[in-house]
Amino acid sequence: MSLMLPLLLESLGNFGVADALIYYSAESRGRPGVVVAGGLWSVLAGAVYTVILLVSADALSRSLLLGIPGWVIRIGALTTLPGMIRVNIGSLMIARGKSGLYSLVNVALSLAQLTLNAVVIIRAGSSIRGVALAGLAAYVISACLAIVLLVPVTRGLALQWPTRDDWISLLRYGRGVFASNLAQKLNYRLDMFLMNAFMGAASVGVYSVATRVAEVFLVVPRSLRMIWHREVSAEAASRGVSRTEQMIGVLFAGVILTAPLYGLAAALGVPLVFGAEYASSSMPLLLLMPGVAALAVSMPLMGAIAGQGSPERLAVASWVALGATVALDIALIPAYGLPGAAVASSLAYTVYFAALWLIWVKANAPLGAVLSTTQRVLVTQTAIGVRGILRSLRGGLK
Repeated sequence: MSLMLPLLLESLGNFGVADALIYYSAESRGRPGVVVAGGLWSVLAGAVYTVILLVSADALSRSLLLGIPGWVIRIGALTTLPGMIRVNIGSLMIARGKSGLYSLVNVALSLAQLTLNAVVIIRAGSSIRGVALAGLAAYVISACLAIVLLVPVTRGLALQWPTRDDWISLLRYGRGVFASNLAQKLNYRLDMFLMNAFMGAASVGVYSVATRVAEVFLVVPRSLRMIWHREVSAEAASRGVSRTEQMIGVLFAGVILTAPLYGLAAALGVPLVFGAEYASSSMPLLLLMPGVAALAVSMPLMGAIAGQGSPERLAVASWVALGATVALDIALIPAYGLPGAAVASSLAYTVYFAALWLIWVKANAPLGAVLSTTQRVLVTQTAIGVRGILRSLRGGLK
């Protein structure tokens, strides 16, 4: 839980406003200058939220039933503000057509997280405090880069303060994104919490290496999610559906080709970078990759569904996947340890993709998007991936 809390606090502080700003900035829905003012107000609210958490950390620590120390809450509070600065500036970059800059900031965050975690683990071991501080430092670095890049993004843009109706629209949209983001954060990190309960802190350190390295594969797809959100928000409905299905087909083909190669190279590289004592991270990393690949293909779907003005549908898929995560973690972690956690996460990520896909098909059936050739290929390949994971579990973990 100590590793999850900073991410959860950041999600609570954002309240989905950054995603709402991207949606609102589309030409058919709003004024670009509102994105600047809305982002500033959002960051200001995040600063107040951070101060409140810092001041009340010890009181919260005593009142919570999870045994979370006050220093963890403080790190979570400090992570919130740079995280909000990054995502709000990112929403402005996308609104201004500077998606390449947003991708650069995301790449910087992932590389900083991976590098700082490697340094902490190599020099000090996998202490929870060290890993949490490394995460905070990575967020600060990416926020500083975003601030530096803010100047060319805002050049020539007049500030337009949101009206009361603007804020109502933003927050109404943001609550659906918030519900989805909260479930996703839990879904990504709940396995570590349960692993700590079942197997102890040492296993969490080994598994965190596997997850961090696997998630580097999502750097480009995550950027694509936000970019596609903006694209679909500005498109006519039928054209947005057609382009999204084409994008999913292209991304699926790319993932099928690159995910196995990345997983194999990363698994071989982990002992070289982190040391021989982390060689046991390689098997969980490989078992995570099918699910990470499914998540990668999910990213444009997430952006498209949000761009259609229905973030609550994302929340439904996220909470379904979280339910799968809880059930699978409880079933597999006590019996199979680290590999069981990786298989549980991989299957849960695949459930998330399947839920998103069903939601997409149902919502867009009137537009003719019913089980096209691309969709049949995706469903078939997903089934093959799940079967392969189960075979790995039965064969490799006996």
